[in-house]
Amino acid sequence: MPITLESGEQYELNITLTALIVNGRVFGNISDATTGDPIVGATIQLQGNQSYITASGPTGFYELNDVIPGSYTVTISAVGYETAVI
Repeated sequence: MPITLESGEQYELNITLTALIVNGRVFGNISDATTGDPIVGATIQLQGNQSYITASGPTGFYELNDVIPGSYTVTISAVGYETAVI
């Protein structure tokens, strides 16, 4: 809606905006605690208001996008390794 002001006029315009929820990103690398070698195919799971799951790639890198803000329990598991719960 355009407004037009003449010389010396004032116009009060009150606007209400709706806040957008900005989602986050969780990412990192999974590696062997002893050798530092990347762990390929580790499962990374977030559990909270929503659940998210992914697997680490060839370099141990993992990424979860569009994560809704909140508190999560992170579970990391891989064949031949102890499961870590954070």
